[in-house]
Amino acid sequence: MSPPSKHQDTSLHTFNVHTDAVSALHLVRGDTLYSGSYDCSVAQIDLQQGAAAHTFNGSGSMVHCVHESEGQVYIGNDDGEIVVLDPASGKAAGILRGHKRAVVTLCTEENFLYSGSKDAVIRQWDMRTRKCLKKMRVHAGPVTCVHMLDGTMYSGSWDGSLYSLGDGEGRRQTDPKTTSPVLAVAPAAGLLYAAYRDGRARVWAPNVEKVVTTFVAHDSGIPAIVVDDQARMYLGSEDRTISVWDLKMQASFVDAEKRVCTYKGHTDGVTCLANGETLLYSGSYDHCIKIWDLKAVDRTLVPGLEERSLPLHKLSEGR
Repeated sequence: MSPPSKHQDTSLHTFNVHTDAVSALHLVRGDTLYSGSYDCSVAQIDLQQGAAAHTFNGSGSMVHCVHESEGQVYIGNDDGEIVVLDPASGKAAGILRGHKRAVVTLCTEENFLYSGSKDAVIRQWDMRTRKCLKKMRVHAGPVTCVHMLDGTMYSGSWDGSLYSLGDGEGRRQTDPKTTSPVLAVAPAAGLLYAAYRDGRARVWAPNVEKVVTTFVAHDSGIPAIVVDDQARMYLGSEDRTISVWDLKMQASFVDAEKRVCTYKGHTDGVTCLANGETLLYSGSYDHCIKIWDLKAVDRTLVPGLEERSLPLHKLSEGR
């Protein structure tokens, strides 16, 4: 395929497995993709076969987030519940209740599940006993994202604040230059990357508690952010595009002209991203899931690099 352009759908493949907005994606072992939707379903997509293997319709209400851990799939829904799905049977194995409003974000570390909700509360659950161990109210507004990395919890909120909790010490941070809601976070390499509703991504240095770089990335909100081990950042925006950025640049302010490339193809806003070794997966309000070739970024940065498309049965491998 050619590097992303302004006029064509540059995705490798499109899955149409939902009848409403795709709200969540979670990649497992590089060969299975779970997707959640406002149509109240969760799909299990076999990337080796290039098709949905199973569809679970028992979430009870709109699905906002999906996370797999230790063979169990956790589904956050609009009713404030976390449905535990057993993929083998395709049936619910339990329901975690406690949140008063929609559960919009889930993550795990070790034996613990963390959930964030529009009720402004983050809960820590024991995945073995399915009991709530801790209830944290660290934001003044709805929680939009929670991420765990190396024992530290990072969260963002509609109130524009970020929070980090590690080694028993919590820090709340806000950018005095904006009141824009935080929509997504991605901690990496000692920094915290945060995507905002004002179309900007801000890089925080937690130790000094300040923004070190601002990316003027999009004209609309950025609900999804991924940072990979190649020092690249991918931003999924409500403007229907995914922008790619080289994080090796040293600057306090980076404008849109400095982006590496832009993936275009969705016909409505991008809601979620998941990345594999050489592939990127995106979900959208247009009901579709698209797969993108990350080697297109390499070909943009290194002209003349071999170009080749991938057969459908190689979508999970990316090579």
